[in-house]
Amino acid sequence: MRRPVVVTVCLLTIHVALLAWSGYRHSPTIDEPAHLAAGISHWQFGRMDLYSVNPPLVRMVAALPVMPAKPETRWGEFRPARQRRAEFNVGEAFADANGPRIFWLVTLARWACIPFTLLGGWMCFQWTRELFGNGSGLVALTLWCFSPTILGNGALITADVPAAALCVTTLYFFWHWLRVPSWSSAFLMAVSLGLGLLTKSSLILLCGLLPVLWLVVRAVERWQPRKRSQEISARQPSETIVTNPTASEGHCTEPHPASMWQQAAHLALTVCVAVLILNLGYGFEGTGKPIGEFAFRSKTLGGHPTEGRSFTPGNRFENSWLAACPVPFPENYVIGIDRQKLDFETGLRSYLFGTIKKGGDGWWWFYLYAAAVKVPLGTWLLALLAIPVALRSRDRVSQLVVLTPLVCFVVLVSSQMGLNFFRYLLPAFPFAFIWVSQVFSTDVLKRSPNMLMAGGLALTWSVVASLFYFPHSLAYFNELVGGPKTAYRIMADANLDWGQDLIYLHEWIEDHPSAAGLELRYYGPVTPALAGLDVVAPSSRNHLQTAGDEQPATPKRKPEWMAISVTKLAHQVALQRRSGNDRTSQMEYLYNREPDARVGFTIQLYRIGGQTPSD
Repeated sequence: MRRPVVVTVCLLTIHVALLAWSGYRHSPTIDEPAHLAAGISHWQFGRMDLYSVNPPLVRMVAALPVMPAKPETRWGEFRPARQRRAEFNVGEAFADANGPRIFWLVTLARWACIPFTLLGGWMCFQWTRELFGNGSGLVALTLWCFSPTILGNGALITADVPAAALCVTTLYFFWHWLRVPSWSSAFLMAVSLGLGLLTKSSLILLCGLLPVLWLVVRAVERWQPRKRSQEISARQPSETIVTNPTASEGHCTEPHPASMWQQAAHLALTVCVAVLILNLGYGFEGTGKPIGEFAFRSKTLGGHPTEGRSFTPGNRFENSWLAACPVPFPENYVIGIDRQKLDFETGLRSYLFGTIKKGGDGWWWFYLYAAAVKVPLGTWLLALLAIPVALRSRDRVSQLVVLTPLVCFVVLVSSQMGLNFFRYLLPAFPFAFIWVSQVFSTDVLKRSPNMLMAGGLALTWSVVASLFYFPHSLAYFNELVGGPKTAYRIMADANLDWGQDLIYLHEWIEDHPSAAGLELRYYGPVTPALAGLDVVAPSSRNHLQTAGDEQPATPKRKPEWMAISVTKLAHQVALQRRSGNDRTSQMEYLYNREPDARVGFTIQLYRIGGQTPSD
């Protein structure tokens, strides 16, 4: 047992080092100044309305090491965020107020969030080890520690990786509770679920999933012993009967000391304690408000059609018998769900294969395709190897508990087509890692010695492919699409370029003095001057720019170089094509031209020699 612990510590140490370095080397991404400013506002004002589309736990943790540094704050844009999402204006004002120091403040906040990622890695190891053995546990941990999606998002102040960590923690305690139901294990499950609800609102899915999964598991357990007894009675007398099955054959036939009514009470306690923790995190802000008194703006809750970015309030419950029912959740938690739903319905911008869709329109298969091209092929090979292993497994309960949340989160995010960001699928990742790691279980390797070689090659391929592009993990794409170099023709925004490479651009310009004073069209939340860049930046902040206002005011002397974020390039060309404009614009010309240099796969540089194509 000592050797697996040593390897686990080494893997987690490497993982922390990778996250810390990535967090230090990358500039703030689109959402991060808003997250950090909102976290400070929660502590400073004791109110949770800023950035209400996500619960406050991660933001508040991120703000803890920043507040002792006494950052400058500007709350001029901080109005009640129920009319519009003010957090992005507040975040940009926060970045401006702190100047170049914003890069260090964001780094501190990112490092404060690393423990969430460590929790996710440890839970992948611990649960997989108990299911399939030490070898499988180390494989699951390795997949977590070197996954480009985990590395890319785990180094940011966002809730996606922490949500994945707390989701798998909740299911781990649920699995333990299924084996031996008790009040203590139910309490641990409740605490992890409550913290999960404080991390990301999509984890509210677990409040319904756990009771349903419990009923299904108990039904499977009653069916399995009958089937096994039939198999035993049908055997010939000469056959050997195994009376003490190994852990890999399942735990489901063990008797449960608690009755079904007691187990139902455990689950009820779990949900109640989790909701209590959620309310404690919000300071019971507006808890118990009747549902008929809310002013909703999404079609789902408001009951009215949403056109464009309409904020017409409504409430589909106000004239029903439910209107007087108190809501057991904090007011801003409910409002946040409504605002997030409005974003999905109206859609900010969904981009795929050079096409932009708005207004809640998207592609239901987006996440399946994104997984195919953004997960290392070595991991996919492990998944293929795991299929026959899972089919032969006798432990149907564990297979069910691991696969069900994976499938549910895939279905959930695929059903919301208004915003297509691969990071929304992250809560499903730990379950995928656990499931594919059964390839290395002790029983499988005894039956199929060649599986060790095949699985080892697949795991090595996965790790090497991820590290090859590190620290640009957020921009990772696998070999199916040729890597991240031309991935902007497929996906953009948080799937590739979220404004993370401004520091690398500054270093590139220092190494190429002739490019000083270049024209920069940057997709990011901070002005280039804060990174020490002396550039012509006509639209550095205008990340919601439309095709009609593409051209900036022409400077008196054209720079010899142009740098452009690939998200801005892809969006500009897609919007122009959508408008039906066949005129070859500057952006179309650059889109079809091989860049003269690249910075971190997200900023492309073109030598324009003082001349630009005619528009």
